[in-house]
Amino acid sequence: MGTLSHISLSVKDFEKSKAFYNELMQVLGREKSHEIPGNFCAWGQWAFGIHSSCSEDKVTKNAHIGLAADSRELVDAFHAKALSLGATCNGKPGLRPWAEGYYAAFFHDLDGNNIEVVHFEHFEYKGPEAEVDKE
Repeated sequence: MGTLSHISLSVKDFEKSKAFYNELMQVLGREKSHEIPGNFCAWGQWAFGIHSSCSEDKVTKNAHIGLAADSRELVDAFHAKALSLGATCNGKPGLRPWAEGYYAAFFHDLDGNNIEVVHFEHFEYKGPEAEVDKE
């Protein structure tokens, strides 16, 4: 089985969420890779996207999405930017006890999803296209 190809969230207010995530993804250096005006937007070679919900009961809520950062400083900057854009803190930046070198921060986005940004100290994130040593 391969790695996850992409994920998208159904959002209540597409334009507001697009502006929110567009600013956040710039912190991580992830450019907008595709957009269908008023309906869909994706960043980082389609890895993460949002789409307009057809009704309130179809909005994605309470999902946990983890995004990789290349440094602790980017975790800090991403979290600070999210809070400045209206997100709610769900865990300040810091080392987490569940894995050595796991530096992460959490916030709830505009629709209540738990967004995590994490930097792994002991290996360099190579992205979804990286080769994995299976030995």
